[in-house]
Amino acid sequence: MITGGESGSVDVGGRRGVGDAGRPTPDAEPSPSFRVGRRRANIPPGIFGQVYSAWSIEEVGVAGALTPLAVSVLALLAERAMHPYEMYQLLLDRHEDELVKVRPGSLYHTVERLDGLGHVRACGTERSGNRPERTTYEITSTGRAALRWRLLEMLNAPVNEYPEFPVALSESHNLPADQVVNQLTDRVHALEGEIDRLTDFIDQARADDVPETYWCAADYLRAVQRAERDWIATLIHRLEHQELAWPHHSKS
Repeated sequence: MITGGESGSVDVGGRRGVGDAGRPTPDAEPSPSFRVGRRRANIPPGIFGQVYSAWSIEEVGVAGALTPLAVSVLALLAERAMHPYEMYQLLLDRHEDELVKVRPGSLYHTVERLDGLGHVRACGTERSGNRPERTTYEITSTGRAALRWRLLEMLNAPVNEYPEFPVALSESHNLPADQVVNQLTDRVHALEGEIDRLTDFIDQARADDVPETYWCAADYLRAVQRAERDWIATLIHRLEHQELAWPHHSKS
């Protein structure tokens, strides 16, 4: 989370066949969301307490298929129960829409999907004025396990997300060098503006005594953008001084 509120937990029971302590009962069957499979060597056993210690989540199983938005939803519900519109507003308030693409429709669809998988469940309804009735959801024990497993996967190794900029760089030789320099100069200016904005955000978070745990992602983004800006600035210098061989140095 870029910014945080008070963290907490919701004490909820498991699905049918899971005991009060969160351990599978003797006659319990594994949840349909989890399949017996090879345990990853780099994930220590018992990472979720004793829940599902009898099984490991298959590498192609449901937890690995959780989208970033699904992870954000489960993380919110790990704090407390809430309805989807409240989730949406909280994501915006915490500026998490800068990390995850979130729209009301996609969030509602994600909640429905998580409900179908047994990771969340409806726990009540509420109505405010003349507005439609809203369903409140809470996270289940399988949802907590799936969240933790997916976070371990996401933290463990880099994934190629196929950004556009490297594609443009690899094909930029199709343009004259002076045009490339102009476009890259604009990009540097945009990056500097974003770096300044993130710096202001971090300074404000510190001034408000927000624990760094909740905004370290902003610091990461700033570091990445600084590295990109510096690399591009070096490339611009090399192109301007013709230190880098280029098919065409001018449009004319």
